[in-house]
Amino acid sequence: MSAEEYAACERAAGAGYPLSMVPFLVPWVVHDLPGDAGRTFIAAQGRVYALLYRLNRRRFERAERQAFRFA
Repeated sequence: MSAEEYAACERAAGAGYPLSMVPFLVPWVVHDLPGDAGRTFIAAQGRVYALLYRLNRRRFERAERQAFRFA
């Protein structure tokens, strides 16, 4: 897949999510990334994603623990 094709796929995928879901999606994407990959991802996305992650991470983690408490 070329860089242009990949960018087009990313745009198409992003168009499928309403803006209201982004605060949930940012910590969800980072949640199980190995090692420093989460920090690298957030840094590459810019300040807005870093702020969204910082503001929503704990709420996401609480919800994740609650949802999978019996797993």
